[in-house]
Amino acid sequence: MGAAIALAEDGRSSEGEDYDLVQMLEENVGPVRCAVRGRSGEATFAEFDVPRKSVRLDAKFDRQAIADALSLKATQIGFENHVPSFWSAGMPFVMIPVHDVSAAGAVEFDAALWEQMTPIAEGRLAAAYIYCRGGVNHVARFHTRMFAPAMGIVEDPATGAAVAAISGAIHCFDQLIDGHHPFLIEQGVEMGRPSLLHLHIDVSGGEIGAARIGGQAVKIAAGELYL
Repeated sequence: MGAAIALAEDGRSSEGEDYDLVQMLEENVGPVRCAVRGRSGEATFAEFDVPRKSVRLDAKFDRQAIADALSLKATQIGFENHVPSFWSAGMPFVMIPVHDVSAAGAVEFDAALWEQMTPIAEGRLAAAYIYCRGGVNHVARFHTRMFAPAMGIVEDPATGAAVAAISGAIHCFDQLIDGHHPFLIEQGVEMGRPSLLHLHIDVSGGEIGAARIGGQAVKIAAGELYL
């Protein structure tokens, strides 16, 4: 989303004009169609089609080992019928449900312990995506945090690839009925960089037919590279 918005804004000849455009980004997961909407006085919004459906990968998890890596109690791991699971929509994530927002906020991530227990898929160590129902923002359906030490990411304020992957977990554990299901997911709250990501899941015949992810982004830095 951020890349699509940056390219769209960079390609505009004049500022202050409303615009809508569609562009294709060539990503490792495949071509990604992005729609960008710019409105005067508002942060630019982008939405992309998930190019690869989220699939569950084989893995077994020790609840206590996960709790130790997150500095939580084992009883704080999981809620309702949601249990730790392994999913990928192009990038692998271990989806870790925690009891509530307080538990998510109490996480102190231990990268060394995580790297000892996390599975490998698609040539990389899986990142951790922690989630629970609700959010600090009352409109949020899920509250999330993402840690990816193998990629040098201490914590990420917004992760589109993880939202793509969690679509499978939401459908699996919540058993979504046929139809359209919108979700607003918050991330980055604990970092002081709160983000809201829109996830839309279309279910047909009991399976995810399509999914889309959207959100706003603003430029916070700019620079020049001399070659």
